[in-house]
Amino acid sequence: MYHWRLTKRELASLYYTDFNSMVTAYNDVEKKRLETDRINSARIAWLMGSDSGTTFQKFCEKYGVVEVVKKEVEVIDTKKLYDFADKITTRLKQNGT
Repeated sequence: MYHWRLTKRELASLYYTDFNSMVTAYNDVEKKRLETDRINSARIAWLMGSDSGTTFQKFCEKYGVVEVVKKEVEVIDTKKLYDFADKITTRLKQNGT
């Protein structure tokens, strides 16, 4: 655990809210550092030709280094859903449930 150059007594006298905000800030910095390291490692692998013939973005998407953001929104066909619900309702009525 990172101690922020506090003595044991100073660390023990911290309020929970102060300690929690310090831990949250430290985790945010560490997360950014790890993300940078992951991208740098992927760049080195790409430059070494582990997946030749593709762009760096496609390489990162293929191996899960970055998340793929889909821009298309799935359109829900409500008429089809209502028809499906009606079929279920008629079946339940026929079975006497």
